[in-house]
Amino acid sequence: MLKFEGEKSFPLEFYKKNINKKSVDEIMKKLITHDLYNISSRAKNIDRDYLIFYDYARKIYEVHHHGNIVKVLGHRLDKSCLDSLYTSHVRNSRKIFEDMDETNSRIDRKNESELLRRSREELSSKVAYADKRGYDVDFSRANATRWI
Repeated sequence: MLKFEGEKSFPLEFYKKNINKKSVDEIMKKLITHDLYNISSRAKNIDRDYLIFYDYARKIYEVHHHGNIVKVLGHRLDKSCLDSLYTSHVRNSRKIFEDMDETNSRIDRKNESELLRRSREELSSKVAYADKRGYDVDFSRANATRWI
């Protein structure tokens, strides 16, 4: 049985016994404990229950918390991964919800102004049509002959 540094490996018998209990996706993941920039240990500073796995099938890194996927980090581990973990952590939930509310209100204001603009254009076109008494045709040239 091969075991690399920082890798938790299990013998083949473990997989044979537990193949029905675990999905193939769980077997194809490697727990990362040591990496170049110590991202796994620095992630533990954010939350001690964070575990970083490398998924061989999808070739991406995932963060798990109590057996559930919390975040998909992408194809490499770097400081941006830590930043995204910190900003999305439950301790920052109040700030996340405030940002969401602010963004939603900004989008609502934009949609309302767009609706007002469209309704003004529609109303002005109807008023212009009514001012012409329903005629959109220029009758001064109605009898003019166009020769090719």
